[in-house]
Amino acid sequence: MSLTLTLQAMSLIGSVVTVTSSQVTTVADEMELEPKVSEEDVLFAEIDALEQGRRELLEYLGSAEGVFMRAPAQWERYIAEAFVAGIANEGVRALVEGDLDREGWTWQRASETVRRIVDQGERKRRKRYIVPPGEMEGYMNITP
Repeated sequence: MSLTLTLQAMSLIGSVVTVTSSQVTTVADEMELEPKVSEEDVLFAEIDALEQGRRELLEYLGSAEGVFMRAPAQWERYIAEAFVAGIANEGVRALVEGDLDREGWTWQRASETVRRIVDQGERKRRKRYIVPPGEMEGYMNITP
């Protein structure tokens, strides 16, 4: 069987070309179809990529909470473990791991522990840097 096509492109306008069936391919034959990616695959990739990097700890916690909220409940421990492994500061990571080892590896516990650590750090920072008015010169050894 042969197929006759009339081409209407560039310099071939009006030309008649005969093509055999073995030379005919469809667009689908030529295209590489991308496999469908499931929501589960996307979530696994996001969980595996959890890492604090240069973000503040609460910012990192917030992004991880977004992943946790979309995941099935049975993934809770997996997400908590990935989140804790991604904490940049080794000391903070050790504190959170210790608490979760004692209390259980749940997302709620990981979140509460991180918030408590951040809150304690904020309170220490405020105490350390607040100087009553009129006393700054004494702390800086400045004479008027």
